[in-house]
Amino acid sequence: MSVTPRSTKEQQDHDRAIEDIALLYLGYDRLVLTNPGNARQAAVGRAYPDIVVKERVPAPEARREPRILLVGEVETASTVSLEEAATWRGLSRLGAPFALYVPQGLLDQAERLVEEQSLSGVALWGYAYVFGRIKLTASRLITAPSAASPVGAQNTVPLRPTESA
Repeated sequence: MSVTPRSTKEQQDHDRAIEDIALLYLGYDRLVLTNPGNARQAAVGRAYPDIVVKERVPAPEARREPRILLVGEVETASTVSLEEAATWRGLSRLGAPFALYVPQGLLDQAERLVEEQSLSGVALWGYAYVFGRIKLTASRLITAPSAASPVGAQNTVPLRPTESA
C-alpha cells in the first residue's frame, strides 16, 4: 500500500518479506491474509494493509465477523519516509494493533518518523534475512499491545523446528 514507487527488484523483495512475515503469524486460531504488490484481497475498512491477521471463527459461530488481531505494513529502504508516515497514521487508526516492519538498518529512522508524527499504538519491528530466512527484531520503541507479537516472539522470532535444515 505504498505511496512511494519501488523498483521491480525492491517490489519483489517487499512482496517476499510480506509473505515471510505473514507465515510467522500463522496459527490454529488465526487467519493471515496478505496484499502483496497491488493486490486488494484483504480490506480493513477502506484500507489494504500488507498483512491482516484475523481470528479464526469456530464453526458454531461462523456467522460472526472475525476480530482483526493485527494490521501490518512492510516497508523497504526507499519507503521509510515522511510520505509513507501518513499511510502509517491511517493504518494505526483502524481499531486493531498496528505493526510496522522496516529493514533492520532503518529502525532508528522509522522510530524518528513515528515519534515526529506522534503515532501511538505502533509495534515497530526490524527485519533482515539471515541465511535466506527472515528474522524479526523488536524495536526499542514498542507501544502496541502484546497481540502485535508474532507467535513465539520475545526479542526475536526464532526459527520453528519445521524450518530448520
